[in-house]
Amino acid sequence: MKTKLILYGLSKGLTGLISIISVVLLTRILNSEQYGELSLAISIVTIFSSFFYQWISVSLLRFNRSDELLGNDVTKPVFFLFLISSSIVVIIMFTLGAFVLKHSYSIFNIIIITCFIIFLGFYTIVVQFLNAVNDPKSFASIVALKSIAILILSLIILQYDKTFSSVLIANSFVLFAISVYYLRCFISVDSLNVFKIKMQLKEFLVYGFPLAISSLFILVIDLSDRFMISYFLGKEQLGNYSAPYDLVQQIAGAAFNILTLAMFPLLIKAYNLSEKEKYNNLLKKYFDFTIFLSFIVLVTFFSLNDLISNLFFGLEFRQTAKELIPLVAIAILFGSIKSNFIDLPLKIEKKTNTLLLISIFMAISNVLFNYFLIPLIGIKGGVLSTLLAFIIGCVFSFLFVKSKIISSINFIRLFETLFFAFAIIILFKYFELESIILSNVIANLLLLGGMIFITALYLNFFNIRTCLLRRIKGI
Repeated sequence: MKTKLILYGLSKGLTGLISIISVVLLTRILNSEQYGELSLAISIVTIFSSFFYQWISVSLLRFNRSDELLGNDVTKPVFFLFLISSSIVVIIMFTLGAFVLKHSYSIFNIIIITCFIIFLGFYTIVVQFLNAVNDPKSFASIVALKSIAILILSLIILQYDKTFSSVLIANSFVLFAISVYYLRCFISVDSLNVFKIKMQLKEFLVYGFPLAISSLFILVIDLSDRFMISYFLGKEQLGNYSAPYDLVQQIAGAAFNILTLAMFPLLIKAYNLSEKEKYNNLLKKYFDFTIFLSFIVLVTFFSLNDLISNLFFGLEFRQTAKELIPLVAIAILFGSIKSNFIDLPLKIEKKTNTLLLISIFMAISNVLFNYFLIPLIGIKGGVLSTLLAFIIGCVFSFLFVKSKIISSINFIRLFETLFFAFAIIILFKYFELESIILSNVIANLLLLGGMIFITALYLNFFNIRTCLLRRIKGI
């Protein structure tokens, strides 16, 4: 597991770094309106890709029982489902282009966005398949290569065309190349023979389709704020909102995704083999990781929001970023804890209909909050709406799974961690440590890093204090 965590951490860490660099560069190359248009286009891509393809990749992970890359039976229904989903995407996108999006995007942009959706969908399936067959090296390589290639190609194209279309073209081209390379893993003589794969198709649909609907409603929570900000306040305000949101989401979201990628297959294996003790121990480890990541997210984005906004954003975006970063961090934190920890038993036990009902309620709540709060208090209303929806989701999910995860939750450690987090934040803000050494980025990072390490040592996260004392005694 350590090797997998390191590989996933390196690949996702690099992806997060590239995403940060992208935000830094794009907020300096594009104005806030152009960034808003890019954000809206990527929101459309995310909604379609997640709804039509993510459920296929999750089903593939859930039903895989082999480590074979080629000739794996679990891939037989995947290509057929991919073709059906892609056909529906093309029909819907060109219908929207003809009647709804024609005033916002050109025909060329509609074509690029459609290609982006399809190739991102296949890429999602590919990386989940590499994770399912226990090939973390290939997973890490392809994730890192994709991020680097998209950044380089985007910068090259932006030299000739400083519009959001350049970023969409770069993404589509790189994802297309990856899709072509891995297509061989999913095409076989039975791939399009519905009669031979009908049982697998049924398994995928019964398990995965509720997840698709659930993902759609989760995306409503993640993205409805952007559409409503664009509608009520305009694309310029959307750009000011999206830039800090994207930065925090890429960093915090990537950290939790690393953990899920490494732990989820192990939990499924222990559950399928009825290894209850191992399963419970893994859940306890998962909780420790979740709490520690949450602690880092809280203290980093609350303590250093001023430094982050000045360091990472163009001048036009900085003031808004400074105000939004702490709120966005706590909203994403609640969403990540729900999706990556609290919902685990429901996903493992195939209770996807329960997840669907919770997601529907969250999405409706979020849309209503956005509708009333955004016109009332501006772009902060979008963040507050997302935060409230995720808090509601956490509460409802916990009510369904409390008997299954309560034993893995160390409440004393939870409250101690929260106490240390608030103490560090107050120390930075009340004594104005951040502003005193604002010009020295390294000093800020070393100070915060030292505080995080002392906290981890005192609370003995991952037995770090125990191991250190053993080594000292050994010396």
